[in-house]
Amino acid sequence: MPPLQQLTREGDVLSRVLASVGVALFMVTAVAQWVVPDDIYLTVLFSLAVALVTWSREPKLVWTVAILGVINAKLDLLLLTSTINASDWLDLVISRGIAVLAVLSMAGIGHLRIVAERTSRSRSEQIEKQNAELAAINSELTRREEKILHQNEELQSQTEELERQGEVLRVTNDDLVQWEQILEQLLALSRAVMANLARDEMLARICEALAALTDRSPAAILEMRGSELVVSSHQGFGDQRPTRDVIPLASSFAYMVISTGQTAFIEDLELRPDLELVQPVGAPRFRSALAAPLRIHGRIVGAIAVYSHRPRIWTEMQIAMIESLAAQASISLQTAEMVAAVQRERKRFAAAFRTVPFGMLVCDDADCRSVRPNPAAAAMLGVATDENIAPTTPAGARVFRSFHRGGQPLSPADHPLQRACRDQEVTGEELTLPAPGGGRLELLASAAPIHDANGAVVGGVCALADVTAQKTLQRELDLRRREAEEASTRKTHFLAAVSHDIRTPANAISLMAELIRRYAADPNMTGQIASLADDLQRNTLSLIELIGDVLDMARFDSGKSELVESEFALADLVEQELRQHLPAAQKKGLELIANSLPGSLWLRTDRVKLARVLGNLLGNAIKFTSSGSVRVSVEAKHGPDRAVAIQVRDTGCGVPPELLQYIFDEFRQLHNPARDRSQGAGLGLSICKRLVEFLGGTIQVESQLSAGSTFTVLLPASIVVHNTADDPAGNGALRAKLTGLLECRLDSLRVLLVEDHASTRNGTAQILRGEGAAVTEAADGATALACLMRDDFDVLLLDMMLPDLDGREVLRHVQDAPPASLQAIFALTGDVTSQRKAEIQASGAHALFAKPIDVELLIEQLREFVPGFETNGVSQN
Repeated sequence: MPPLQQLTREGDVLSRVLASVGVALFMVTAVAQWVVPDDIYLTVLFSLAVALVTWSREPKLVWTVAILGVINAKLDLLLLTSTINASDWLDLVISRGIAVLAVLSMAGIGHLRIVAERTSRSRSEQIEKQNAELAAINSELTRREEKILHQNEELQSQTEELERQGEVLRVTNDDLVQWEQILEQLLALSRAVMANLARDEMLARICEALAALTDRSPAAILEMRGSELVVSSHQGFGDQRPTRDVIPLASSFAYMVISTGQTAFIEDLELRPDLELVQPVGAPRFRSALAAPLRIHGRIVGAIAVYSHRPRIWTEMQIAMIESLAAQASISLQTAEMVAAVQRERKRFAAAFRTVPFGMLVCDDADCRSVRPNPAAAAMLGVATDENIAPTTPAGARVFRSFHRGGQPLSPADHPLQRACRDQEVTGEELTLPAPGGGRLELLASAAPIHDANGAVVGGVCALADVTAQKTLQRELDLRRREAEEASTRKTHFLAAVSHDIRTPANAISLMAELIRRYAADPNMTGQIASLADDLQRNTLSLIELIGDVLDMARFDSGKSELVESEFALADLVEQELRQHLPAAQKKGLELIANSLPGSLWLRTDRVKLARVLGNLLGNAIKFTSSGSVRVSVEAKHGPDRAVAIQVRDTGCGVPPELLQYIFDEFRQLHNPARDRSQGAGLGLSICKRLVEFLGGTIQVESQLSAGSTFTVLLPASIVVHNTADDPAGNGALRAKLTGLLECRLDSLRVLLVEDHASTRNGTAQILRGEGAAVTEAADGATALACLMRDDFDVLLLDMMLPDLDGREVLRHVQDAPPASLQAIFALTGDVTSQRKAEIQASGAHALFAKPIDVELLIEQLREFVPGFETNGVSQN
C-alpha cells in the first residue's frame, strides 16, 4: 500500500476516535450544565467538544453540534432568568454570549479546516493518480527501452568488448585513433539503420566501413543462394567488377566461415590452392582474406570479407573489428529487411486499397480525425479519393449523416467505422445510402479496429460491399418463389378439381354403358336406351372437352403453342362455327342469330386459334343459356380505336359482379356453382383469354345476373388484309343455309370410310347409313385405293394412322390421280396439334375431324355434298 494511503487510513481511524470523544464530551457537558446551570466554565467545554468533532471531517456534524450547543445555552439562559437577580443575569448573558461565539468560531474554524483538508486530500489523490499514470508510462518506456536494448544486444556486447580492449590498448595513440574510426563507422551504420536506407545502399555502406577500417583494403559482402555465393556488394576492386559475381559455395573460402559460424582468415592463398577467393578483373590477384559470418534473425546468410593483394597476418584487433562490423551489419541488414517487408506490405495494402471492387474507409487515428476512402468508396459516397471525410469535416459530416439502417437515419457515432475506433468489431451490418446518380445503394458493412504492438487502438478500417444487385435479385427470387408456390398451390387445387371433373363423366359413361347393356337384354326397357345413349354421348363430349382444355393449358404453360398465319374471310369462319353449334342450340330450343357479318372482311392470323376462341364462346353461351337466344356480331371499327370486334351475347344466367374479376382464371372458375350444374371444366374462358392475347388482341366481358352476358373480342387492325363493304344479304343466306342443313338427309351420298379400328369403323358406318348414305368400308390404305379405282365416291373419310399406308401417302396417291366423282376428303385423326393440322391441310384434305368424332358435326359437313342440295334465301334478322 502506498505511504500516502497508509497515512490517510491511520488518520481516518484517529479522526473517528476524536470525533467520538467530542460527541461524548458534548453530551456530558450538556448533562452537567443542566445539573449545575450557573457554572460558566461548563459552557466553555462546548467549544472543546466542537473542536474535537471537527476531526470527523463532516461539516454537517460539526454545525449540528455547534447549533445544539447554542440551543443548549439559550435554554439554560431561559431557565436561569427567574432564579437570579438582574446583575447576575447580565453576567450570565455575557458569559453565555462569549461561549456561543466561541462555539460558533470553533465550528467555523473547523469547517474551514475540513474544507482545506478535503482539498488537500483531493490534490493528493490527483497527484497519486498522475504518479500512477507516469509510472505506467515509465513502465511502457522501460519496456520499449528493453526491447531496443535487446535488439542491439550484440552491438552493445561488441561495443563493451571494444571498450575493454581500448582500456587495455590505450597506451598507444594509434590504437585509440583506430578504435575511434571503428566507432565512427559503427555509428554511421547505426545512423544508416535509423535512416531506413534501402538494402543495396545499406550493403554499400557496410563495404565502405569495412574498407575504411582496414586501411582501404578491398572488401566484399557475400550472400549464400542455395549452393552458390553471390557477390552482393564490393568496395576497393577499382573500376572493374569481380571476375565472377557467382562462385560455387563448396570450393570458396567463405564456406569455412559459413559452415562453422566463426570468423576465419587465410594468410596466403598459395598454401591453400583448394580454396577460391573473389578476384578482381585486370588487377593483381588477392593472396589473403579475413571473413566473418553474417547473420539475419540468428541464421547465417553469408559473410563479409576483406582482402589483401599480398600475404598478410591478421591482428586480433582486425579480427575483433570485422566481427563487430559483422554484428552491426547483421543488425543493419535485419532492420533493412524488416523495413523492406513493411514497405512491401504497405505497397501491397495500397494496391489492394486502390483496386478492391468494394468500398473501404481507413481511419488513421482513434479519434476519427482523418478518414480516407478508396476509389470504390469515393464513387459510392460522391467524394474525391484524396478527400478527408472525417465526421468533423463538412464533407464527412454530410457523408456520415447520409447512412441509414433499418429505414432510420444512422447516427454518425453508430457508424461501423466509429465503433471500430472504439475497439468494436462489426460484421455484415446492412446499411443504405443515397446513390450519387439517384436511387439508393444497399451496402453490407464490416469494420475492425487497428491495434499497435501493445494492443491499443490506433485507427480502424471499414469495408462497404455494394449488394444492391444481390438484394434486388433476392427480392425478385423471393417474389418468383412466392409466385411459384402460389401457382403450385393453385395447380394442386386445379388438378384435384380436374380429377373430379374427369371421374364424374367417366363414371356416368360407365353407368350408362352398363344400363344400355342390361336394357338391351330386356324387351320392356328398350325404350329407355335412346335416352341413355343421349346421356352417354353428352358425358363423352364433356370428357373430351375437358381433356382438350387441359391439353391446351399444358401447351400454353410449356410455351409450345405456335402462331400459324393464313388469310381467310371472317364471315366464313363465323359460318363454320355457327354450323357446328347449331344442333346444340336447337336441342335446347335456343335461337342462334348472326348479326352484322361483313362479307368482305378478310384477316391474316391463326384461323384455327381464332375458331377455337369463337367456338368456346358459343359453346359457353349455349351451355349457360336455358332459354332465349345467342347472338354473334362482327364489326370493323374505324378512327383512332381501329380494331375488329367479335361479339357473342346470350340471354343466360349471367355472372355475379363479384365474380367477374375471376371469370378468366382457370383455377378459380372451378368453384363456380353454375359450372358444376352445367358439367363444364371452367377452362374455356381462360383458354379464350390466352388465345386472344396470343393473337395480339383483348377479350372483355359485360354481364348482368339473370340477364345474360356479352363477350367482346377485340383484334388489332393490323391483321385486317381486306375490308371493302359489308354483305348483309349474306347473313340472311347464312341463316337459310343453317336451317337447310338441319333438314337435309344424306340420301344418295356415296361415302368411302377408311378406318382400321373395327368398332369405330362399324359405328360410324351404321350412323351414316342411318342418315341415308351409301357407305363402303375399308380397313387399310391399300384397300381404300383399290376401292377408289374401282367405284365412284362423293366423299372420302380417311383415318390418318393406318396399319399399311400412312394417311398422307393415301392422300398423295389421290392427288396424283384424283377420281372424277370425288368432291371432298375428310381426315380423321387423334393428333390435333397445329403442326399436324397444317400437314394434313397441305396434303389436300378439305376438313379435319378430331377423334372422338362429333357425329352431328360430321353429318352437318356431309350434307353440303349431298347431290341436289340447295339453300333457300331468307331475310336477315
